[in-house]
Amino acid sequence: MAYTSHELVEVGILTDAIFAVVIMSILAKRFYAAYESLDTSKAINLRG
Repeated sequence: MAYTSHELVEVGILTDAIFAVVIMSILAKRFYAAYESLDTSKAINLRG
């Protein structure tokens, strides 16, 4: 197990990076669909 832990960590980091890109692209598409732009200054109604 100790010999393969290095590769296991790299696979975990790669998986995290892929999921982060997928989630951010989904959020960007939903934001673009709602505001017809990726300019975040148009989302002023989200302020709390």
